[in-house]
Amino acid sequence: MYKCDDQHLGIAGEQRLGGPAPMFYVGRRLTPDEFRSYSEATLFLGRQAAARQLIDITRLNYGQYEETMRRFAEEYKKDYSLNWQRVTDMVIQVDRHILNFLTSMKTFLDHTQTRLDRTHGKESDQFKRYKAAEHAAFDNSLSYRFVSKLRNYTQHCGMPLGYIKAGSSLENAPDGPAKHVIDFFFDRDSLLKNFDEWTRHVEPELRAMPDQFPISPHIEATMKCLNEINIVVMTEAESEIQQRLRVIDAFLGEIDQREGTPCVYTAFSVDTQSVPGKTLANLSFQRFHMQHVEETRRILVELEERRKKSN
Repeated sequence: MYKCDDQHLGIAGEQRLGGPAPMFYVGRRLTPDEFRSYSEATLFLGRQAAARQLIDITRLNYGQYEETMRRFAEEYKKDYSLNWQRVTDMVIQVDRHILNFLTSMKTFLDHTQTRLDRTHGKESDQFKRYKAAEHAAFDNSLSYRFVSKLRNYTQHCGMPLGYIKAGSSLENAPDGPAKHVIDFFFDRDSLLKNFDEWTRHVEPELRAMPDQFPISPHIEATMKCLNEINIVVMTEAESEIQQRLRVIDAFLGEIDQREGTPCVYTAFSVDTQSVPGKTLANLSFQRFHMQHVEETRRILVELEERRKKSN
């Protein structure tokens, strides 16, 4: 029997239930420093990929909200009759998508702050620049201020949708064509009556709003602010992402000509004697998380595309 407890680069073949035993390739031994750099790079890229998923979830929820608004508008153009069931469905769908957006927004912000605090500390440049970006969004955007407090309102007091406005008109009277429009609004007085924690940053501006004011512009402006905050966070991580990717790419470059899943074997044994005519192998390995590698590459692409647009 041959047994080894050192770490080695390698390839793991794909195992199929009921199929033949997979092939595996064990490459060169890794030094302790190399294995440490591999482990640290893998952990870092995994965290970055998970962080990206949070903003992606928020974007998806925003996209679904937008798509629902467009669908309701198009459907109303074709059929402008309203009944209780149709209105109820609209209310549920609008509230659902707003709640999903608000929840994912809060999760993105809280998780980002916690991650930067635990990874770099509150006195780090990374943490301070994130907080500065968040404060800038809050200070400079009424919509962001309002929506950030709206999340607390919906969690504790009531649903966001307050008013549906539907109407028809003739664009070129008296012959038409007819134009049918539907839109969805917040109700200012209900928001103020049902919640007393808008704070001095939002309440005066909320009181100055019209009785009913449209929902979509505030959700859209808030999504833009979240994207700006995310760009700041990604820019702060860019150099380390590049550094960690170089570490992983160097290892992958040694084994990329072979078929299978790149991995690091942490221990293995080979027994050719216990069962006549058969080779028994016991393997422990860590796969290279290629999905994390590709997700973090997309972060670099997104940053580069943004720089090109700004130039």
